[in-house]
Amino acid sequence: MIGNIKNYLEGMAGNLPLEVISAETYNQIYKMADVFTDFAASEYIMETHLNSEDAEVDFSLRVLAEEEKACLNSGLKNHRCLALVADCTWSRVVDFVNFWPSPIEDIWVEMDNGEYEKQIPQPCFFFNASKLKKGANVDEQLLFNALKKLLDIEQLESLWPNIKKAIHQLPDEVGLFQVGVMLARSSDRVRIFTAELTREQTVEYLSDIGWSGPFSELERLFDLVHTYSDSQYILDFDVSQQGISEKIGINFGLEKKQDLSAFLDILVEQHLCTAAKSNGVLAWSGSNGSFLGPDYGYSALLKDISHFKIGYSPKEGLKAKAYLRIAGVYMKKLFKDQDSTQLATVNPAAKLEQPGYKAMQYTFKEIALKAMLDKEYRELCLQDSQAAIRKVIQRDAAIPDNIIFLEEDGEALEGNVQAYVLPPFLKPSWLTSK
Repeated sequence: MIGNIKNYLEGMAGNLPLEVISAETYNQIYKMADVFTDFAASEYIMETHLNSEDAEVDFSLRVLAEEEKACLNSGLKNHRCLALVADCTWSRVVDFVNFWPSPIEDIWVEMDNGEYEKQIPQPCFFFNASKLKKGANVDEQLLFNALKKLLDIEQLESLWPNIKKAIHQLPDEVGLFQVGVMLARSSDRVRIFTAELTREQTVEYLSDIGWSGPFSELERLFDLVHTYSDSQYILDFDVSQQGISEKIGINFGLEKKQDLSAFLDILVEQHLCTAAKSNGVLAWSGSNGSFLGPDYGYSALLKDISHFKIGYSPKEGLKAKAYLRIAGVYMKKLFKDQDSTQLATVNPAAKLEQPGYKAMQYTFKEIALKAMLDKEYRELCLQDSQAAIRKVIQRDAAIPDNIIFLEEDGEALEGNVQAYVLPPFLKPSWLTSK
């Protein structure tokens, strides 16, 4: 795998709501990405402050241990990153990547909006902590060793008693989601994200770890979101030498996608979201096809809402954010390593030849283009995927029958189904109008 951050940004261009990310902000991110050209991810997030009119976002990427870690490791050794890795803060990231043990399944690197135009933008860094706590058992040694790469040892030792206390106070059935350090903002504290808590567990847990409140604001927060949320709340807070931060965040998804407009209306009514940002978030979801270069092929870039966050701090009160995700589905990944077990549902008596990857990559590009312009063919894709594929190939071939085409990103599909979201349909008049 080679770096893809530029490919993704180019694939996003022209499909980003201006209420959320202005052309200026996009250009800043694109220019900043020059130094990250060799980094790869399959999931990117634009974080937007809903109560602000500014069309600015914080930009983050998720790096998977199995699929993208090697690319990140290689990229950090590239000549483009010489100045980066020489920086004191980034050297901590390099140390973590070199240490990165198998129980940590992924990491997130986040760049705040204010970092984009700096010669060496400073990151915030988080790692997956889901395997660090099982029941009442906490792998303290692994957690300590991981944080030791991100903090000075003296600093970590001063925080360690409060970190342990916060984690061990969690209910046995509740684990951790992430742990990280906001390196771009401060290095004297650790941010902890719990796994999912109920509303009642969240209130009780904050009381147990000595959060100073006020709990009336917490109840107000829950009263606002609980009707629409999925009732699973990830709590985040900072741990310092003084204890638990007064500032907390409640992260959650919506129970039903169709509630999005009503939920945003409530936030607008409570002055937690502007009308412009509401329109931008409503316009976010969808997908578009994009050629991400020969190494990734023609891909579907899926846009959805990762989650919302309502934060509270004594200084600012309640603040709302939306985390807008872009994830790629690669044709190369879809069809690589196809073998007889994946073709088990194809009639063995037919003994048809299966197209190779390059042929299938070309085929899917042709399908996408044809489906964008030919309404009748688009309907065939949605009704009979094998017939649609063979129509482009123009011969009989062994096509896995678990491939389906979708009009848009929808609900999760059951079974071993490989879904491909078709690009939007273009009316002929759109191609000739000026």
